[in-house]
Amino acid sequence: MAKIINYDKNTNNNNTVTIIDPKSPIIKITESKLLDGTYTFTLLRSTLKKLNLKIASKNISFKGCNTINMAYIAASDGTIKFTNGPATQIYCRDDYDDFYYKALLSVSKYT
Repeated sequence: MAKIINYDKNTNNNNTVTIIDPKSPIIKITESKLLDGTYTFTLLRSTLKKLNLKIASKNISFKGCNTINMAYIAASDGTIKFTNGPATQIYCRDDYDDFYYKALLSVSKYT
């Protein structure tokens, strides 16, 4: 259990809440944002091709056969959660988008 300190409902910055982690006396910011840009996305130990993954604001997108968009919530302790978003639904013979999509949904930590 964490105790919230220095919380001000009237603040204009709704993206952060300062908390005390009882396991560590260090004050942490609960929400974090990945750096916007384009990154190479690949699945380890697979022969699937590398894709470009774009991060903008709190959303990501990548294009294999289809373009898939997802939102994420990241915290400064390294936890992250991806959620569903809109995607195109084009049929492709070699469509491996679902592997990448499910891989992102299974991610729970980042560094």
